[in-house]
Amino acid sequence: MIYSEWYGLLDMPREVTEKLKLIREGTPCTVPEDVKTRCLIRHTAEAGFEQLKTLLGEDPDGMKQLYALLQMTDETWHRYLEKGISPEIFAETMKFIPRFLRSYHRQIGQWKFAQGWWFWREVAMVEFRVGCLEYELVEEAGRRFISLHIPSDADMSRESIDRSMADFRAFLQAFYPDWQGLPWECDSWMMSPALKELLPEDSRILRFQARFDVLEENKDSLGVLEWVFPGHDKVTDALPENTTLQRKMKAWLLSGKKVGWTRAVLRQ
Repeated sequence: MIYSEWYGLLDMPREVTEKLKLIREGTPCTVPEDVKTRCLIRHTAEAGFEQLKTLLGEDPDGMKQLYALLQMTDETWHRYLEKGISPEIFAETMKFIPRFLRSYHRQIGQWKFAQGWWFWREVAMVEFRVGCLEYELVEEAGRRFISLHIPSDADMSRESIDRSMADFRAFLQAFYPDWQGLPWECDSWMMSPALKELLPEDSRILRFQARFDVLEENKDSLGVLEWVFPGHDKVTDALPENTTLQRKMKAWLLSGKKVGWTRAVLRQ
């Protein structure tokens, strides 16, 4: 697939496509075959990405990294086709890129690809977006499970969640049958029991949370700040109050109470 087709398929911001065009017309970032191979294989992808970063050198806006990863994603596209996974799932999965590009631009006012550290999952076909949710096939510490991720643009209605989960079960049966029947976990601030004190009873987040049982809590984690208060990493009076959740959570945190980060397992 040629680059203009990639950009159209993924709905890439025009400003970013111009940056990538300059890289292509200047000194393209050609990825050595051995590094590319590592990045495309589940068990070596994370290490391969670290090697790629070293090879690329200084890259303040992440565009060299993005250009290189798009080269690899061309191979991922062909693997989807060979496996029979629909182009629609491929496109929705890879729209991780423009979603985070636009999110960073809204927060900081700059076009920067700062999520390459995560994107190897999409390149190596470890994570897929099916409907409103993303599902990661995780192998760690001798165990396997499905990790659910909630994109920032997810429709969290009951109907949308039900449809996504049903479609992903069918996806597993068709393409990854040996992953059926494994636990589904969600590791997120959205699983925090503290949210019951901060959100209304009819909150879609609480309805989603109610599908799970808590496994463990890290009450001291400040990871919630990245998602609810983008650009802030400390609890101070400077936290914004632009939404009802921000206002309530800011008061909660400033009073010494905690939200933390919680791992929970889906009741199946």
